[in-house]
Amino acid sequence: SMISEYASMKPVRAPLTPQAGTAVWTRLSLSARFAFSLLLILALGSSSVAYAAEGTLPGDLLYPVKVDVTEPIRTAFQTTPTEKASWEMTLATRRIDEATALAAQGMLSTSTEATLTARFEASANAADEAVAVVGTSSPDEASVARATFAVRLSAYRAVLAKLDDDHHASSTAPLQAVLGTRI
Repeated sequence: SMISEYASMKPVRAPLTPQAGTAVWTRLSLSARFAFSLLLILALGSSSVAYAAEGTLPGDLLYPVKVDVTEPIRTAFQTTPTEKASWEMTLATRRIDEATALAAQGMLSTSTEATLTARFEASANAADEAVAVVGTSSPDEASVARATFAVRLSAYRAVLAKLDDDHHASSTAPLQAVLGTRI
């Protein structure tokens, strides 16, 4: 009788039903579900746009996303001087890649070349500053970084010269001159 009395005061809980776990979404208000869905769509959409922008060239619709959004964000995530130097060298060579691709297509205008040259110089200067910081703690690592960058720039200069020879024009002469000062 004592057990019956105790059981009547403490009823057994009903087991969870499969619907109990899925009720969270349905318990949210309509505006909360809308906000969550919108955030998910924005996150997926912006990452898709950033991914699509990676292969663009100056003049393409998504090129500003690449150079004004994606690259600065990635730059902010480079925390050590070595990472910063490597990333800035990558940015500098991207600008040369873009100029080379446009020149090969015969689409490198004087203004675009000037813009790419300015961006190249900014990245190359930032790389030099980061390499100088690396050099204070690791002179050998800094020397290797400088030499590697110089070799890459020399190769790009040769490619640009070959493009100019093939097209019988000197469309990339200003960029080649800037590269010559860095080698």
